[in-house]
Amino acid sequence: MGRLKKVVLILLLLDATMICFLAINSPRKKITIAGSSTVFPLAQRWGDIYMDLYTHMSVEITGGGSGMGIIATGEHTVDIGMSSHPLEQSQRKRFPYLVEIPIALDGVAIVANENVNDTLKLTREMIVSIFSGVVDTWDELEEMFNVSIGISGEIIVCVRADKSGTTDVFSKWLSMDPNWTLGHGEVISWPKSPRFISGNGNQEVLINVKNNPSAIGYVGLAYTTSEGIVVAEILNPSTGEYIEPSQDTVKIAAQREILYPNESLFDPNISGAYPISRSLYFIIDREFIIAKKYVIEFIRWVLDDNGGQRQEIVRDVGYVEISGTKLQELAISIIEELYES
Repeated sequence: MGRLKKVVLILLLLDATMICFLAINSPRKKITIAGSSTVFPLAQRWGDIYMDLYTHMSVEITGGGSGMGIIATGEHTVDIGMSSHPLEQSQRKRFPYLVEIPIALDGVAIVANENVNDTLKLTREMIVSIFSGVVDTWDELEEMFNVSIGISGEIIVCVRADKSGTTDVFSKWLSMDPNWTLGHGEVISWPKSPRFISGNGNQEVLINVKNNPSAIGYVGLAYTTSEGIVVAEILNPSTGEYIEPSQDTVKIAAQREILYPNESLFDPNISGAYPISRSLYFIIDREFIIAKKYVIEFIRWVLDDNGGQRQEIVRDVGYVEISGTKLQELAISIIEELYES
């Protein structure tokens, strides 16, 4: 081999070695996500798959609740916030550049201990009476609403203590009844009664319901498959139907024209639609995120149906995909506009 060829070969080998060295030792681009305990397991699945596909990326996800995720996004300590409710007016005022990106659908379910009743049917008025503390016992509830529940004794009411998007959505739905006087928000001042048991996160509420034979509480849809509970059918006042929360009945609630990402999905006038349905969100700061195209690319990947997994795994986690809904079209249009800017 001529001397020149040897020199060229050595240079090529050095270049290849340097490229490998840089690839191995170059820092991974990091996406940080925090917030809703409801969205957490879904975001974690997406993050794991994304890192397997794109090994130069790192996706770090922590919980903390919707409120914390929104604040962290607004203060630029994370790239993406997770929220199980739309932004409040106070949050919009404090952080005017925050944008909601719908990523999935969910429902707030009313669950009771398995001892309560196998076929529990509830109206909003009944739920208001229970969670506002107006009725103390199941017997009182039966008498007040002329129904048969099938259990006697005190009603143990299991609620959230932490800042919670699930509480915000649930209390907003209850606020549609004029007899609900506790307001709405991520934190509610529940009645000061030993019958009310508080827990942090959906899982603690679920455990409290399972541990108390006459208990009732509220959780996200993904937590309704647990043993030891019954899931209530809720009256949709727009259709007159009692509907059990499921992936299919929640998706029906989104089968209509939706113009804004924060639109309510409550009580849709669609047969078979679950009345306490909601969107789940990624929250981003549109001014902060423009310089981080790789974060926008991750959200585009989440919303895209091409190649399968992204929206398909939503059902695996226990929630509902937005594929084929106007909500998906809206979310994609928002993220594409951000990407192009």
